[in-house]
Amino acid sequence: MIYTYIKGSLLLCLVLFSSCITVPYNQTAEGILSTFHGEEYHQLILEMGPPNGIYSDGKNGRILHWEETTQYTRPGLSYSMDSGSVDAKVESWDNVLWGEASYQGTSYTAYMPPRTVYNTNFIQFYIDPDGIVYHHRTNTPSPEEQKANRHNAQAVYWGKVAAYTVGISAVVLLALNAGGGGY
Repeated sequence: MIYTYIKGSLLLCLVLFSSCITVPYNQTAEGILSTFHGEEYHQLILEMGPPNGIYSDGKNGRILHWEETTQYTRPGLSYSMDSGSVDAKVESWDNVLWGEASYQGTSYTAYMPPRTVYNTNFIQFYIDPDGIVYHHRTNTPSPEEQKANRHNAQAVYWGKVAAYTVGISAVVLLALNAGGGGY
């Protein structure tokens, strides 16, 4: 019985890990940006607006550079925990209960202040001397890649939770089985 439980739990972990999403190439930033290769650079400007910068590519061509910086603030977090012990003493005198109690403990508080995170994304297109796009660079994922990244991170997290749960449960069941606990 114990091995059936472990096998079933491992199968659950495998399903969670295998539910990760892949994005088709034509929906990735690389796939989308590569469609501009061979096009005239004015098509880029029509699609993306004026670039933030224009630089030399060192081959009598240009590099058109678009950049965007975003920021968000993670909220602060506070967590408090108390630990301690109570000492109590109760006595009976003349059919009346008398008692005293004392508490000794410590309170712990952890605090993480709010934090602002900045992210700079860029796209660069390399233009030859004839005005034709021949290369690009970016650190910007497409919206489909961003969605897949969030989904995959959640799938991996829940897969790890399941794996840890399986491991702990297996140890407990094996210990009960070895100790004659009836499993």
